[in-house]
Amino acid sequence: MSAKLVIATTGMPGSGKGELSRLFREAGYPVYVCGDVVRREAERRGLPKDSRTLGGLMFALREEGGRAAIVRRLAPDVRSDPSRVVVVEGIRNLEEVEELRREFDVILVAVHSPPRLRYERLVARGRGDDPRTPEEFRERDARELRVGVGDVIALSDLVIRNDGTLADLEGEFKGLLRRVEEWIGSG
Repeated sequence: MSAKLVIATTGMPGSGKGELSRLFREAGYPVYVCGDVVRREAERRGLPKDSRTLGGLMFALREEGGRAAIVRRLAPDVRSDPSRVVVVEGIRNLEEVEELRREFDVILVAVHSPPRLRYERLVARGRGDDPRTPEEFRERDARELRVGVGDVIALSDLVIRNDGTLADLEGEFKGLLRRVEEWIGSG
């Protein structure tokens, strides 16, 4: 067992990965977000932060640096973090999972929500890269599936259903924390 556990989260846009990360932060765990890597790179390049531009940049970064390029950019932060357990939000393909597993113990957690609910959440969130129409939503889902997120979801260690209330998600989170505590206790 390595000295560090990475809780790697995955899920389709709007599934609740960000809410899960918020719960982890509130419980005292550091969170690193794959999407922030892309947004920072867009800012560095002076690009707009709309869905199509960020999606294209996500593909470009992976074309330039390989399918695990995003996680590779996060790895130094994860490695240098003094915490024994860290969260990496937004894993998109199996190569990213394998990149993390080369160096860390990994629990892969998928967050699942039905498409209609995800769309409603994204519209309500209103971030610059969120879809504004059902067509944009379907395009974004198709892009995420092309990157490989479906394979990651299918091979996750745990799946959290997020189709109820925030209190329901918090209950699921408590179960996940028990698993993390078991891992810490076995180390």
